[in-house]
Amino acid sequence: MIKKSPSKMAEGIAMHRVAESMLPENERIFYDPYAIHFVNPEILKYAAEHPKEAEKKLEEMEQMFPGLGNSIRARVRYFDDLVENCAISGCTQFVFLGAGYDTRALRIKELQSEITIFEVDHQETQCYKKEKIIEFSGKLPENVRYVPVDLETQKLKDSLFSSGYCDYKKTLFVLEGLSMYLPPEIIYDLFSFISSSTRTGSKMIFDYYPESVINGTNPDEIAKHITSFTRMMGEPLKFGIPDNQEIDFLCQWKFANPRIITSEEYKKIYFNGKCGDRNVCNLLSFVEVTIP
Repeated sequence: MIKKSPSKMAEGIAMHRVAESMLPENERIFYDPYAIHFVNPEILKYAAEHPKEAEKKLEEMEQMFPGLGNSIRARVRYFDDLVENCAISGCTQFVFLGAGYDTRALRIKELQSEITIFEVDHQETQCYKKEKIIEFSGKLPENVRYVPVDLETQKLKDSLFSSGYCDYKKTLFVLEGLSMYLPPEIIYDLFSFISSSTRTGSKMIFDYYPESVINGTNPDEIAKHITSFTRMMGEPLKFGIPDNQEIDFLCQWKFANPRIITSEEYKKIYFNGKCGDRNVCNLLSFVEVTIP
């Protein structure tokens, strides 16, 4: 078995959260004071000592991936809002699949009550995350249960139930920046498990790229850059929803009230006023569904 290292993509997402959190309070769309602990200190040091060079690198990334960074940050905020709303409206169980360096258990106060959180990720990333949390806070959150699972090679069901998952509790499943990195058959298995082993009225949210991005038929230049970059990082894209067929795709599991949040919609929600000139990537959308 090939040993995996902590996810570099997870670190990249943490860097977006750091960058957003450093914006002025009246311009940023969220604040994550913990994300900085999951970024290589050498990167932060370089940016502090060579601001012009760091700015140039950011500009180059924006030229290659126009709007994608803002879409990733809008995803953080939209998922934050749903997590908070579900906690307020009676969800007592949260499952973060491919949790990476997610910090919601630390920074969303509604999750720090009588709520059980399951963070699922492969062991190497999870171990690194736990070490860092202990390093900067002295202890792990008491209501978080860490479930080491490689979703590509291990079954989620057994590990989740053995960690205390209760299928009779109202639950939110969060798949942030995950679906596109898993093979289609794994996605089908996950959705089947969620639809059959979760209390009615529970929810799931995930983000996705169109299938044309994954199979290389999308004409947008950014699509080619995304696929080549993720491949270079050792985490290639594997799954996408057939273009413009989201509802038909979700009907396979009889999910209720499917809501597709397009780039146009989340730009309108979060990037207005002083943030109105921030563009987004039209290839990244979100889906929110209810378990029937």
